[in-house]
Amino acid sequence: PLAHRIRAVLRSQGSPAHVPSVVLAVDDLPTTHNGKLSEGAARDVLNGSAARNLTALRNPGSLASIAAAYQAATVATTAESPDEATADRVTGIVRRVFGELLGSPVADDVNFFDAGGTSRQSMTLLRRLRLELDRPLPMDAFLAEPTVTGVTRALSAPVEEQRAVEALRPGDPALPPLYLIHGAYGDLDSFQFLLEHLAVRCAVRGVNGSLTTPDGARRPVADVAAAHVAEVTAAQPDGPMSLAGYSFGGLVAYEMACQLVAAGREVAFLGLLDVRPPVRGLTRVEQLVKRAAAVLATLTPGLRVRSPIQAVADLFRNAPRSADAAEEAAAAGTYDQYVWRPYGGRVTFFRVTRRIPVIEHFMYAWRRVAPDLRTVDTPGAHHDMLGRENSVVLAARLSEQLRTSGAG
Repeated sequence: PLAHRIRAVLRSQGSPAHVPSVVLAVDDLPTTHNGKLSEGAARDVLNGSAARNLTALRNPGSLASIAAAYQAATVATTAESPDEATADRVTGIVRRVFGELLGSPVADDVNFFDAGGTSRQSMTLLRRLRLELDRPLPMDAFLAEPTVTGVTRALSAPVEEQRAVEALRPGDPALPPLYLIHGAYGDLDSFQFLLEHLAVRCAVRGVNGSLTTPDGARRPVADVAAAHVAEVTAAQPDGPMSLAGYSFGGLVAYEMACQLVAAGREVAFLGLLDVRPPVRGLTRVEQLVKRAAAVLATLTPGLRVRSPIQAVADLFRNAPRSADAAEEAAAAGTYDQYVWRPYGGRVTFFRVTRRIPVIEHFMYAWRRVAPDLRTVDTPGAHHDMLGRENSVVLAARLSEQLRTSGAG
């Protein structure tokens, strides 16, 4: 139907916030005598108010058509119970996101992975559903029944209050817990497969967060880190700290380590999972080289989520292709505005093996601020190092480094 196509275009070229809840098909729109659309007259009708200055309209009869169409749509919507309408909306969104990620619609009882879905796509699915439905879906709930039916059922359960610091795995209370810092979307979903394979004696805790203020402004990395330092300090008032984060979360973990050391706390372990240097930490020449590396990575199969064709198409878009793409772009801007500072402690950098050599990670730039940095290579590319396949080796190497540091 046309209404579905309108919503699909607005969603793909704008965001879920741009998608109207009601689409009305009417014969005519109110216009003034000089041909200008009268949004005010249409708005008055939809609000149940009498339109003002009907003589200014060339076609005042169009208002009756709009009123009738709106009344019919309202009656059709209220014919369902609120619960049924909400359930149908959630199911529709889940079906659509499944279909978009898998390349075609699938039956409600088809397993996501049997239909060709990857672990990386499962993380994207959870993120897309969170952004569109404004509620989280835990990875373990998804994995319990990874079908449209199962996901819809899981989303009907009451939403648990998200804690700033949550227990992910129990461990030896004599050892400092490992804190995994959230990623660019504020969640811990990407660590699900890593957690399954970690072989450490310490407890593992996750730090959730938000990258925006209540009024929607983006929070700088240093502010995000400061909030988390207060949270982990409250959860662990004394003793050494162990931190790790992937990509955006790794940069937040780095800044947290700087702030903790400045406050007199010991950081026993700082693990950076493929964390690229922020643009403001690079020289002009290095920034140009980084852009060249990004182009090369986009053109090299397997190094990026987007294909070269998608990357070129995105250059000509007036808006991000999806809500999660818009969120990712905003987080990237926050990331690159971060001004890093020297850190004298040991840093363990887990670097993916599928990469553009030398010019993609700028390890020499990292060592300018963190001279005591060691690299540990691990399988995969940046976008899939935490996927089901690559997490096994990454977990083994992370576990080994934690034990070597005395923190695991």
